Amino acid sequence: MSGLYLNYCLCKLSNNDTDMYSIDYQNHEQLKTLRKENADVCFYRDGNAIYFWSLNGNEDTLANKLSATKVSVNP
Repeated sequence: MSGLYLNYCLCKLSNNDTDMYSIDYQNHEQLKTLRKENADVCFYRDGNAIYFWSLNGNEDTLANKLSATKVSVNP
C-alpha cells in the first residue's frame, strides 16, 4: 500500500496545566543518543527544540543533568 501515513493520537490531559522540559536541538545524533540512553522518557523534536517528559514521572533528574527549561502547557 502506498500513500501518506499520518502519525497521530488523541490525548486527554487530566490537569489544566501540564509541565514538560525543553532543551535546544543540536543535531540528529544528540536526539538519537538521548532516546537510546533514556528509554523511559519520551522525546519530541519541534524545530530547534527538543521537548521531553517521563513515562513514569521521574524526568526531573534528567532535566537537571541537561539544564533543561520547564515549559507549561495549558490545553
